[in-house]
Amino acid sequence: MNSHKSSWLAGVLCLCFFHFGLAPGFPGMFGDSPAEKRAKAKTAFTEAKALFYRGEFKAADALLSEAIGKDDQSPVYFAYRAAVRVELKNPEGANRDAAAVVGFTPARSEDYLARAMARWVQKENAVSVKDATKSIELDAQNAEAYIARAQAQLSADDARSSVEDWTKALTLNPTLALAYFGRCRANNRLEQHPKAVDDCNRGLAVNPRYALGYYERAYAKLQLKDYQGSAADAGETIAIDKDLAQAWALRGRAKFELKDYAEAIKDDSKAVKLDGELALAYWQRGKAYAGLNKFKDAVEDFDKAIAISPQFLDALRDRGLAKENLNDVIGAVGDYTRVLSLNAGDLQALYLRGDAKQLIKDYETAIADYSRALEINPEYRNAFYGRAQAKSATKNYSGAVEDYSKAIGYSKDKEEVVPPTSRLFLGRAEARRSLAKHEEAAADYGEAIKRGLNIPEAYTGRAEAKMGLKQYSGAIEDYNQALVLSENFALAYSRRGLAKSAMLDHRGGVEDLDRAIRLDKKNAQFYHWQGDVYMAMKEFKSAIGSYSKALKNSDNPVQAYTARATAYMKLGKSKNAMKDYSLALESEPNNGSIYVNRGISYFEAKRYPEAQVDFNQALMLNAKNGDGYFHRALLYAEFYHDYQNALKDFNYAVEYLPESGAALAERARIKLNLQDESGALKDFERAVDLDPALALPLQAQLASLRQKLGAADAPATAKPRGKAIGMKSEEKAPPASGEKMPKAPEIQAAPPSPAETPADVEKPAEAEKPAVQKPPAAEKPRAPKAEKRPEPAPKTPEAVEQPEESYEMEDSSSGEPEGDYDTDEYVNEGE
Repeated sequence: MNSHKSSWLAGVLCLCFFHFGLAPGFPGMFGDSPAEKRAKAKTAFTEAKALFYRGEFKAADALLSEAIGKDDQSPVYFAYRAAVRVELKNPEGANRDAAAVVGFTPARSEDYLARAMARWVQKENAVSVKDATKSIELDAQNAEAYIARAQAQLSADDARSSVEDWTKALTLNPTLALAYFGRCRANNRLEQHPKAVDDCNRGLAVNPRYALGYYERAYAKLQLKDYQGSAADAGETIAIDKDLAQAWALRGRAKFELKDYAEAIKDDSKAVKLDGELALAYWQRGKAYAGLNKFKDAVEDFDKAIAISPQFLDALRDRGLAKENLNDVIGAVGDYTRVLSLNAGDLQALYLRGDAKQLIKDYETAIADYSRALEINPEYRNAFYGRAQAKSATKNYSGAVEDYSKAIGYSKDKEEVVPPTSRLFLGRAEARRSLAKHEEAAADYGEAIKRGLNIPEAYTGRAEAKMGLKQYSGAIEDYNQALVLSENFALAYSRRGLAKSAMLDHRGGVEDLDRAIRLDKKNAQFYHWQGDVYMAMKEFKSAIGSYSKALKNSDNPVQAYTARATAYMKLGKSKNAMKDYSLALESEPNNGSIYVNRGISYFEAKRYPEAQVDFNQALMLNAKNGDGYFHRALLYAEFYHDYQNALKDFNYAVEYLPESGAALAERARIKLNLQDESGALKDFERAVDLDPALALPLQAQLASLRQKLGAADAPATAKPRGKAIGMKSEEKAPPASGEKMPKAPEIQAAPPSPAETPADVEKPAEAEKPAVQKPPAAEKPRAPKAEKRPEPAPKTPEAVEQPEESYEMEDSSSGEPEGDYDTDEYVNEGE
């Protein structure tokens, strides 16, 4: 019974084993055989490898773990799982698998491939390349070995070799999406961004869920300035992997470039929340804050980026710019200097530091920075631009024109450049106008306008150049256009008023200046120019009123005092004129022209000794002051009847006023007094040649001398020349020998330059002492010792028609008339 029961039980168990597949020798009963396990592991590995090359890493990781569970003696399984875990951001697991692989001794191609992958995971790129190369030598058709070597080469920054290996792998197997994505990354490193986009397109066609494929394409599109496309691809990356901080930062950068600063700040904030050590995101958010003019917030973010990465040059440069906008120019210079301490050849830092130094008027060292940048890159247009600005600020206008021209030469019409080429033409135009090269300046202003610089300053600048060319109607047209663009542009009204006055529309000029004054009641220059127009109208009382208002609003009273003094002289108020000249000299005690003018006022008042003192002082300050010699010569002749010293002074006047017919005519009269009729005739003839207006008043005198000396009695002819100093066309013929000399004419003064669009003329170098002998001192009076010989002031074209006798027309100054000035009755009405 017991044996029967035992047999029966054994049979039942056997049936059950067979039914459930648990019989001895069957898989379900004792598990897979070693051969079956290896077979199943290989199958799982093959599927995992296909998923790996498609970029589906999670599924690949599961299958590789299954394969290793069935066969833990194959290094290649561990190698692939290590590579997969790198992609899954599991560095600990990746390193464990890699360590397991490195312990195997390779023999076959696939063994070297496995070790190459493991060493790449362990960042041993050089030996990884060697193992992958050995794998290729053993099996030249192994696409996977080319991929392994390409990955190691890319990690070792050998992107070019990497591209070659990705390409070989794809030649062997064009379905490997991971190879397309790898080559995309390598092409981005090589800045071959169109190729990168094409590779990512191909890879994503195989696997549209590969996050890093979208990321790399987003980066390539960003570099190609396809900011919309970049933002969209970065968004696809985030949709697949919302925890990838770099993807948020990349989309933030694209939105920044689209000037969507608020959204850029949101994306960068998400990036730093995911990765608080992502310096790039702090830097980008700082730039976005700067785009919203939130420079304090920007500096805080740049500080964080620099704290994480102390050698982050972009963050240092941008922090410098933000500090400039917070008026911390010294701090900005410090940041640019720090950049240069890390990279002495950083062109942008040199350029930016030069710009910052210009803000603190340190022009010389700014020029040194720009010059250093140009030593590194002789075609760096921004450095030429900055240096040109600095040279203009130091009145080196010729050097500025040269630099602007070079910057223009390195610009491309269709290239997006900062600054735009139109700004370069505008800068060169300003420099050329400062050199009184008005025709060239007008052409440059026109080119700037043609290139799209449709701003009021471009039109007023061209108008100023036309004023210099005396093309007043054209200037008025440009002022009109400037006022269309900016209807409250006070300067345009004021200068248009001067242009109208130059065309003898004096009332129109006064009206425009009134408009300018209503827009800017504290602008002393406008009152001064209004006074100039009244002078042209010979309304001297109104001119005095305008100059007085200029004095109330000016910090520099010199020119207003001298202009008002001239108006007083016109009204015969020499005492008031003397006081104004004296007040002007309190501010500029070394201004020889003012001494000459005050001397003239003394001369008119018949206070000859005081006049002589002023003329002497003028010549002490400048031994080449032709007007000083001219008027002192008149004084010698009229008051002292000292014709010898008068002749010597007129000799100097003729030398230093070579275009003055009046100086020659007056010297001729002195020669008549000294019985030098031949010399007088020559001077009269030369005077008429220089100034045709003298032909009529000198006609009788010339005829008499020619007849007396036997010269041909022919009418005087003359070349068309400029207006003479000291003689008017309506003057009568000069007096005969021994007669009293005429009144001393006033010297001419230059018209003003506009306050907001300066056109200063570059001063010439100080001239050497003339070879002529100094005038000897007379017994009475004594001539000055001409020791200091500075150059004469440069002459500029007149902007307004001058009255009979010229007057000062430069920057006004503030102040009330003093003493017994009769000013109240001259204040303009209707203001």
